Amino acid sequence: MNFKSIRFKIFSSYAAILIAILWMFSVLVYSNQKKILLDDVDQLLLLKAQDIVDAIAIYQERERDDSPGAGPAAVENQADFAAMTQRWVKEKAEDPKLNDIIVRIYGPNGRILASSVALPAPLALAWNFFNQGQGEKAFFQTVKTHFASGEPEEIRFCFIPISNDSLSSFAVEVGKPLASAEKSLYRLRQTMVFLFPLAVVLSGVAVFFLSGVLLNPLNQVIRTVRQIRAENLALRIRVPDTGDEIRHLAETFNRILEDLEQAFTSQKQLIQDISHELRTPLTILKGEIEVILKKNRPVDEYKAVLQGSLEEVNRIYRMVENLLTLSRFDSHEVSLASRPVALGDLLNEVITDMKTVARQKGMTLRYDSKTAGAVFVTGDEQHLRRAFLNILDNAIKYSPAGQAVDVTLSLTPDGSLVEAAIRDRGEGIAPEHLPYIFNRFYRADPSRGGPGYGLGLSLVKTIIEAHRGTIQLQSLPRQGTTVIVALPIIKKI
Repeated sequence: MNFKSIRFKIFSSYAAILIAILWMFSVLVYSNQKKILLDDVDQLLLLKAQDIVDAIAIYQERERDDSPGAGPAAVENQADFAAMTQRWVKEKAEDPKLNDIIVRIYGPNGRILASSVALPAPLALAWNFFNQGQGEKAFFQTVKTHFASGEPEEIRFCFIPISNDSLSSFAVEVGKPLASAEKSLYRLRQTMVFLFPLAVVLSGVAVFFLSGVLLNPLNQVIRTVRQIRAENLALRIRVPDTGDEIRHLAETFNRILEDLEQAFTSQKQLIQDISHELRTPLTILKGEIEVILKKNRPVDEYKAVLQGSLEEVNRIYRMVENLLTLSRFDSHEVSLASRPVALGDLLNEVITDMKTVARQKGMTLRYDSKTAGAVFVTGDEQHLRRAFLNILDNAIKYSPAGQAVDVTLSLTPDGSLVEAAIRDRGEGIAPEHLPYIFNRFYRADPSRGGPGYGLGLSLVKTIIEAHRGTIQLQSLPRQGTTVIVALPIIKKI
């Protein structure tokens, strides 16, 4: 057994708690039962003692009425009274229902007038009453005494004093051995000694097997997780239909596995894409260098080959730079400046920068602001400029010569966002390519075939989302493409 397992911890914790509860319950039951038995004995003793007290009181009143001139001392010394007390004691001792009742009657000064059995000297209660004048009510006391057999035994006594203005000082003492009560308590202890460990063992076994059943889904999760490797990330944990924490754990593991699978797939695809994209320019470079080195050539040919090689190197450099930028955004290493940026002014500057490129294709860049004033957004001006430059560069690159590219700035109906829409009149993009157009290295050839590595729109989307914005692309074949960038407004002038 694994003593560090959850199953053993549940079992041991439950056993400890159960033992503590059963122990407290047993002590409570035993104490309560002992009190009940003692109270029953006290009630019986008090009832019998009160009968004797009442009889003595009646006798004293009758004697006082018959002898008006006699004082209490005369009554207590009469032989008839002593005989009467002996008779009472004998009657009580011979009662089959009270065969274990002990009766003693005290006269003034603690003298024993009658006793059902031979007992040691008067109890401490009687001594305190007669010698120190303490108490005028019933008292109870448990004492251990010896009978003629010599065996010590606990006896419960009830002591009732009689002391008032009309009656002489007498006391009645009634006792009962506690052997029967002790037998009942002994049987109770024996029952508890038997049931206590039995309950602990049976409950512990039940909890041990029940915890195994309850933890079985968790063990299945563990077994499945141990089977997961980089080669089989598509494996999923079976989600138990329990609705408890184990189900939540399985669902959480599955979400993590989905993220890991996506990350591994993206990483694998990225490596394949980079390898594929680098293969063409490196092949071109290798071929041109090999050809130029086969024999001596004029300087102009060397310059032409070097110029072509430089262009390919620049393309590779831009691709690597874009990949590094995307990687830094993914790892949250890019620290974006958070300053107010006038989006309209930024778009005007970008359009001005791109007009030279547009004129080379005989194209026109048109800007229309519908915001009726300057609109400010919070962000990093350099990264926003790079994003819009990429969008306009794509619009010019994939549009026919002589066409126009329209840039429109407007507000959303609720006025919380500003939208920049860049619309070209190129070949458009087929609907089946739209869901993947922002993926890295994705190019919807032949619809938008041309130079580039398919990283521009992916970088644009990353920059815009880092500014808490959104980017949408609307396109149909032969109807052009519209890119809509929405950013939150901080103020409008």
